[in-house]
Amino acid sequence: MSAFEASQDLLNIYIEDARSHLEALDHALLSLEREGFDHEQVSAVLGPLHTLKGNSGMIGFTRVKDYVHRLEDVFVAIDERRLPLQPSLFDALFAGASALRDAVERACAEKGEVRDLLPEKAALEALLAPAAAAAPTQQLAKAAPKPAPPLASGKAAAPEQYVSARSSTVRVDFAQLDQLLNLVGELIIYRTKLKELAHDAAEQAGGRGSAAHQLVEALQQVQGVSTQLQETVMDLRMLPVRHVFERFPRLVRDLARQQGKDVELILEGQNTRVDKAIIDEIGEPLVHMVRNAIDHGIETPQERVRRGKTPTGTILMAAAQESNQVVITIMDDGGGIDADQVRKKAVERGLLQADQVLSDRDAIQFVFAQGFSTRGESPTCPGAASVWTWC
Repeated sequence: MSAFEASQDLLNIYIEDARSHLEALDHALLSLEREGFDHEQVSAVLGPLHTLKGNSGMIGFTRVKDYVHRLEDVFVAIDERRLPLQPSLFDALFAGASALRDAVERACAEKGEVRDLLPEKAALEALLAPAAAAAPTQQLAKAAPKPAPPLASGKAAAPEQYVSARSSTVRVDFAQLDQLLNLVGELIIYRTKLKELAHDAAEQAGGRGSAAHQLVEALQQVQGVSTQLQETVMDLRMLPVRHVFERFPRLVRDLARQQGKDVELILEGQNTRVDKAIIDEIGEPLVHMVRNAIDHGIETPQERVRRGKTPTGTILMAAAQESNQVVITIMDDGGGIDADQVRKKAVERGLLQADQVLSDRDAIQFVFAQGFSTRGESPTCPGAASVWTWC
């Protein structure tokens, strides 16, 4: 299976998010240096760091992820008052924050990590070493990392370049978009009422050049503009489904490697647009189904060869617009689902009576029940494939 490569769209989303987390880090350091220890301030920075760590790991920036993990440990130590807030500590942390920002920016620009952060990571580990408690001043002095030399491909960007970096996106709270959509809806309602009143006034006034007719013509222009406004607001809420799909190649790779399987993920219809509210909701169900496909559907390479298949299993994740719905289909070429095993597990969990008769299709629906799993039982229907469709 080929190595995971983040698309430019995913990198753009990552860098915008990472910049906000790095700003939170800088703000916390400045506040702690200026105001002294503050439990709420330390706690507030741990959330952004945790998110940055997770996003970096998802996108494949393992060096950044590992460094941020160590940075989390340092802030936990600060919160537990095991690390005193003194100038040498802040020198080390500010230097590390600058190196982290440089590493993130260059990784996104080069579409791959070009800075290893090893000196900065070693500095954090020195801060966390038991010796730091016994001789903090000397240890912290040694911990400040030296600036990394510029790579042969070019000089590292200066800090002021990051300050003046331009962004092509604006972050808007989704609740504000909802409010805007509600206001546009009210505008459409009042526009319709005004239009009816203007037509009544025009009929009563007569004469094409009357003020009432001019009002009708003006309202027709308002109708066109308000319709465009409504469509634009609706479009702002729509995102390509690739914002969800692009999270899965790395997930499939890691799960397959954990289980000694070889799996290829095929993505189709990634430009299909879905409302942001739906995008936020479908991620977890899709993860559940993809995990089931790898856990229970796709066989090991040896088993697949024994069954006359290729060693590499395939999972298809596709999205398509059908009328006023978006249909997402997940299909694998594995061993399929054993309906008898599902019935057995459903009876064990009290979801089905032992003497109750269900078709295979109806029985398989139990796999969608929360916490339902037949893990540990091997499928016994060779040659079958499983298909899941979600609307």
